[in-house]
Amino acid sequence: MQLEMERRRVFVEKHDLKRQDYSNDTNPIAGKLICGECGGLFGRKVWNSTNKMLRRVIWQCNHKYEEKGNPRM
Repeated sequence: MQLEMERRRVFVEKHDLKRQDYSNDTNPIAGKLICGECGGLFGRKVWNSTNKMLRRVIWQCNHKYEEKGNPRM
């Protein structure tokens, strides 16, 4: 366990991440999924949240819509 904690700490520092572990009781994998393309963290997103029939919870890279450091809206 000590080696894994150290490995994660080094990874967070190397990739300049602000926080290593965002997990909680409702989202135990939050902050642990790392994008293979950019090294960013995956986040939980809700699609079509206003329509319960179409509502979907997905996980995607938090940097998916960034371009040159600015998120596209």
